[in-house]
Amino acid sequence: YYEFVDLTKTALMGIELTRDVDYIGVGFNDEKANQGMKTFDIVAFIFDSNGQIVDTLDLYANDNGKPPTDVSLGGKADYKLLQHIYKDGKHQILFTRPYDTQDKFDYKFDTTNPAITTAIIWAFNDAGKPELSYHDDNKGRVQVQLYAPKQIIL
Repeated sequence: YYEFVDLTKTALMGIELTRDVDYIGVGFNDEKANQGMKTFDIVAFIFDSNGQIVDTLDLYANDNGKPPTDVSLGGKADYKLLQHIYKDGKHQILFTRPYDTQDKFDYKFDTTNPAITTAIIWAFNDAGKPELSYHDDNKGRVQVQLYAPKQIIL
């Protein structure tokens, strides 16, 4: 789920998970981005063994592999967790980020051009470690136009 709030120039996004995981990461980039995760702006949510979010990370994949935080690269942490509801093994996560953070490690959301396509990647792990770790085949990629609000099923 996503929605653009023009008044505050903020992207409001949501993720719904129907299983317990150690983390979920979602990344954004230009549609022409490579097929891996390199150069993607990523938000990751780390869960404890009770299903609660213990960390929200703003990451930049400068290569395939475990991405560093924007802060460690000289940027800033711009993703903000608004709400997390966990019930019966299901998660609903609501978070925000400004359209344009002026951070070179963040993707700039363009809400003015319906022709722009955004690449979205996602990955998770459920190996029982509350940390970023290799996701194996638990990953995917879609291309979407983020011009008008709609629900995306990954």
